[in-house]
Amino acid sequence: MVLTQDKNGLLMFRNIIKNAARWDESLCLRIFNWNGKDAGDRTMKIFSKIGDGHLYGVITATLLIFNLNVGRFILQTASFAFAFQISLQKLMKHNIRRQRPCHTITGIRNLVNLPDEFSFPSGHAAGAFIMAVLFSHLYSAFTYPLYVLASLVGFSRVYNGVHYPSDVIFGAGLGISCGYLSLSLLL
Repeated sequence: MVLTQDKNGLLMFRNIIKNAARWDESLCLRIFNWNGKDAGDRTMKIFSKIGDGHLYGVITATLLIFNLNVGRFILQTASFAFAFQISLQKLMKHNIRRQRPCHTITGIRNLVNLPDEFSFPSGHAAGAFIMAVLFSHLYSAFTYPLYVLASLVGFSRVYNGVHYPSDVIFGAGLGISCGYLSLSLLL
């Protein structure tokens, strides 16, 4: 009896995973199929580029020049958050080894350069949400726009064919967690 229950539980869990994977692939393909319009494609490439991280460095350097205390705070908290996030992200990517949708789903190709081989979790989404957490802590009036911007960075990764929606969702969760962890440890 116990063995049967365990077997049924395992089968149910496998079905849940299969259904989630089908949903993930289906949504990924639907979002990818929105591309092909010049203005939309250019806009989504810009949002993906924001997630590359160079802009975060420029903003931090500018803050260090014009407001040393705020710049130093962002540099310290972001450095800790990114060190933790990148370590976890690399560990997950190389253990889970999920192939990118542009490599596994017929009809999807990458519209932006691939930063690495694997897709889970999205480092671009994680980084964007780290910065949203840190900047919204300092500038609470901008919380909503910061989280919208971070969400658009994540969305652009699916639109551009390099991530599944679940990669972005988990990346966002990772970024938010690392951002708040950094704040809690360094405040």
